[in-house]
Amino acid sequence: DSSLLICFKNTLRQHLAVWDVDTFSAPKLMWQCLLGTALRSCHKLPRSINHSDLEEALSFAKDYKSCVQVLSPVADFFDVMHRSNAYPELQANKAEDAFGIFSENLRHPNKDIRLMTLRILCHFETFPSGPSFEEHPPKKKMKTEETKKSLPKGNVLLLLRSVEETSHSVDTGRMLESLISEIQKDLSAGRIHARYLQLVLNGLMGLFHNKFNLGDPVSKCLAVLLRNHTGAVWSDFVCNLGQCQLKFEALHNHSENANHSMSERHTDLIGRFNKFVFPPSDSTPTAKVVSLLLQTLQKVPTVAHSRASEILPLLLKFLGYDSENPMRVGLFNAQVCKGEDWKEVLKQWLTLVKLMKNPRSFCFSQFLNDVLQNRFLDDNDADVQTIVLECLLLSNEFLVPHRQHLLNLIKPKELREELTTWNLSEDIEEAHRSHVYSHVIRILMPKVRTLKNLASRKHTSISHRKAVLRFISQLDVNELALFFALLIKPLNIISEETMDLFWNSGKSSLDYFQKSNFPKHFTVDTLSTLSRNQKSGFLHVIQDILEVFDELRVRPFLDFLMGCVVRLLVSYAPNIDDERNIESLALRNPTAASSTPDDKENVSINHDQAGTALKQFKELRTLCLKIIAHILDKYDDFDLGSEFWDLFFSAVNPLIKNFKKEGSSSEKPSSLFSCFLSMSK
Repeated sequence: DSSLLICFKNTLRQHLAVWDVDTFSAPKLMWQCLLGTALRSCHKLPRSINHSDLEEALSFAKDYKSCVQVLSPVADFFDVMHRSNAYPELQANKAEDAFGIFSENLRHPNKDIRLMTLRILCHFETFPSGPSFEEHPPKKKMKTEETKKSLPKGNVLLLLRSVEETSHSVDTGRMLESLISEIQKDLSAGRIHARYLQLVLNGLMGLFHNKFNLGDPVSKCLAVLLRNHTGAVWSDFVCNLGQCQLKFEALHNHSENANHSMSERHTDLIGRFNKFVFPPSDSTPTAKVVSLLLQTLQKVPTVAHSRASEILPLLLKFLGYDSENPMRVGLFNAQVCKGEDWKEVLKQWLTLVKLMKNPRSFCFSQFLNDVLQNRFLDDNDADVQTIVLECLLLSNEFLVPHRQHLLNLIKPKELREELTTWNLSEDIEEAHRSHVYSHVIRILMPKVRTLKNLASRKHTSISHRKAVLRFISQLDVNELALFFALLIKPLNIISEETMDLFWNSGKSSLDYFQKSNFPKHFTVDTLSTLSRNQKSGFLHVIQDILEVFDELRVRPFLDFLMGCVVRLLVSYAPNIDDERNIESLALRNPTAASSTPDDKENVSINHDQAGTALKQFKELRTLCLKIIAHILDKYDDFDLGSEFWDLFFSAVNPLIKNFKKEGSSSEKPSSLFSCFLSMSK
């Protein structure tokens, strides 16, 4: 009985009308899907279509515009209507209202929602376009243009629908590009009615979510729209950029991916239902969508520059700051500023800032300049360093004469020659000396901290690092304070508030450095957060600094260096009984006390791990003792203070108890013995 079906449909709608507004409630989604199914069944009933049916279908689509299960039967209903009839619900005066309601659907990540919406909107009366598409027909058509015979003309929504409906393949790729090119030509020629502009904007941004390689042609088309109709579409574009960036941040914070859905939260019947209704999406990752939106802005830098006050707050938000009132360079949310995806989006933002040619009109332009210099100029990624430097050159004219020198310091292939040919003392004016040096130090820091940035072979890398250190040793003692402060920056054990003192070249003096007492931050808790590679790398850098820098440049920083090393030594000094237990496990026969093959394998793995851990542990402790012995031997008149000696003896006391045994089992004097020899001189 059809009346029962219609009654069921109406009851479902009444039930949903009083439902809680939480659209992501699993039961509500279930009822919406049932409503969509009931609606589809009603449309299959053998009866003639009248105005009330059309009005009801539109009403359903507007009320549940985010539910593809409702949009789909409405779109099917529209497709089977008799188009010869004039329906007042689809006339131009009604179209504008529908455009406003459904417009955002066209940029939805779900392709089905976008496509169903386009199918519905295409049935509205078409607004008149400008000149005919065939105003200047070509005399001869190329083979590549034959596909254009089938392209829909006269309605940009039909073009967008064709792009969404066409599955991407090698064969259809060129046709899809032709469809997008057709939209771009119409935009350039002014052949698209103003009422379609917002739909075109959202439709093009929606195409970014499609997982096929059309990002570049869509971005070019979108750039033409932004350039020619800035006033009409700008606010919606910036709004979408902000929304996508917030979504990326949310996914980033919760370690989720772009395909996260309710079906992942349930394992019961509702969860299985949701998984069926909302299958995992294969749309473009959010980070990629944000990058494509930024690449679009890069194609219209003059538009971006003129709207800097609306764009750059989004950049500050992306960098972890309060976009309305950023306080200090070091006060940012570090949790959102990590990961490969974040780094790729960062590069797009920096490229946009570079192309905007220093937007001085932005009220936080100086703050942004400080952020670029102090947070990103010493980044380990050479591409990031290069773009940041290009941005800084726009707002710091004193850097311009040294542009090529600074760029060469970033490029691995040009680095060695630049280190030997650029004379810092002669080439830099005294008035700009401290500012230029601060940039030089930051650019070179990755080459000091990370060997892999210099060369593929370890020994060659060490040689390169020493060459960099020799270049830095041209600086005066007071200018080296920033270098030593940045040395510990990547360890992330110093508060950003403390580091802020050195993120301004005017404050990074030796006096500020010594008053800050950085070694006090090297506690048991903070050191426990560091990996073995971080500790080892830091110690090897100190070792190379002591070898390259002369006494004049090392002596003012001895308290800092020795304070860091002795605290690392303390962290390598466990209870001697614990160490013996580790050693006994490493020396134990791996086949003993193992009855099954699995037991033998597990014991063997534990044996290897214990042996490796013990070896690495002793290597780091030995390195600490070697550095201390070197300092004691070379700077015998330097007073290290009572705090150093208290920490030193508390660290080596367990080793002294085992001193005789270790001495007799080693051919060479131990590092501890070398320390005692240096102390006795």
